[in-house]
Amino acid sequence: LHAKHMSTTAAAAAIREKQTSERYRKRLKKLVSRYTFSTERWLIRPPVSAGEITAEGKALHHCVGGYAERHVKGSTTILFLRDRKRPGKPLMTIEMKENQIVQIHGYQNDAGQTGMPMGRYADILAPWRAWLAAGSKRNKDGTPKVPRRKAAAEEGQARTA
Repeated sequence: LHAKHMSTTAAAAAIREKQTSERYRKRLKKLVSRYTFSTERWLIRPPVSAGEITAEGKALHHCVGGYAERHVKGSTTILFLRDRKRPGKPLMTIEMKENQIVQIHGYQNDAGQTGMPMGRYADILAPWRAWLAAGSKRNKDGTPKVPRRKAAAEEGQARTA
């Protein structure tokens, strides 16, 4: 009985995963357009699947794997921050609500690190956040059209005021 239950459950899970992944592909296209950003050193991108989010949580030893279903369904947005020299190696996980960062964490939720992740990664997060606030516009070649520094600085000051 247990073996039959397990095989039936696995088949149902596979069907749900296929339906979810078909819906998620549409959402992923929008997420890529809205959030994917890179510089010479850094890359911010959405995960390609719920499984990738689970793997991220295991690699970084934090709870993002529990957010996979919510991300796929659209109730939250999970993004990955990567070093472009090692794009396959998890570095930081970002949770977003609209264009606001809810949380950002690295290995073991940054245990033993000095300073907050927002400060340690300010060189990528500040221009990315300014780009998001300006509407995630892209150049003709598809690269992010980053606002000029003055506009980005003013935007940052307005948020802190």
